[in-house]
Amino acid sequence: MTEKIRAILQNKSVTTPKRLSTTIIEKFADLLMEDSEDNIVEDFTIYMSEITINGLKKLCQVVTKNKTLKKLCIHECFISEEGTDIICELIEKGKNLRHLEFFDTNLYNIEKVFDVLKTNSNLHSLTLNNMDTDNPKILRNLENNTSLLELNIIGSFFNDKLDEKIKNSEINFNIGDILDGLEKNTSLISLNLGDIPSSIITKNYSEIINKFLEKNKTLMYLDFVLRSDEQMDYYEKSEIKDNIDTMFKNSVIKSISDDRISDDIIQKKPIKRNIINIQTCMTLIIISLIIKIIIYYFYLNEKYLK
Repeated sequence: MTEKIRAILQNKSVTTPKRLSTTIIEKFADLLMEDSEDNIVEDFTIYMSEITINGLKKLCQVVTKNKTLKKLCIHECFISEEGTDIICELIEKGKNLRHLEFFDTNLYNIEKVFDVLKTNSNLHSLTLNNMDTDNPKILRNLENNTSLLELNIIGSFFNDKLDEKIKNSEINFNIGDILDGLEKNTSLISLNLGDIPSSIITKNYSEIINKFLEKNKTLMYLDFVLRSDEQMDYYEKSEIKDNIDTMFKNSVIKSISDDRISDDIIQKKPIKRNIINIQTCMTLIIISLIIKIIIYYFYLNEKYLK
């Protein structure tokens, strides 16, 4: 078995087979910790397996000792409630780790993870999907983070539990309360908010997002889906496009995606500048020369006629 696992690890990008036992996951971890020239894995994904506390501790050791591993992905795995503390330790100790992704993997007490991110200086990309939290203020922990470039929080706290609390008036806030924690962030380039429930969308949501974009000077890519229970007509879609055009004003944003109106990312329109292009310049020069030649021709004719 060891040799089979070693053979799998002879690639820079590795995804484990499905439904591995804890023993095999720990064996993968042991081999990734070996100080060997054959250890070349940069991207490691654990797929559809149960990761025990011991397994998480092993992974924590991997990101501490392994010098080549840059990306760790945990897809569709089960992690117990006690595992969050070890995940926090993994983030703190993984000095070479640049990308961390949890997809369809529930993490409990996610607030602890965001507490660690306050001062984290190594992660460039973080994906959190289907997290167990209903705290809309959680992004405020990233206000002073200076390393994170990409954040995907698809379904993380825009979930049915939060939606129900808003509808029952247990919580009162709008999309601006979620974004205000990122206004002063100076590193984030890409933000994916995933599905945003209609309960937190106000009629002036485009103005709210635009004000956020005016204050945040680094964000260039914004993706979201404004969830709606009703079928939209042509005029509603046109209004959304107008809202997106509004969001582009006075910001460095390059693209905004709203899946309700198009599968394509809506690109920022080029800024109009008072600069004449080269082709226009050449045309004007030629016209000017022709005019000069005509004037000179009439000048010579008039001279000889005299």
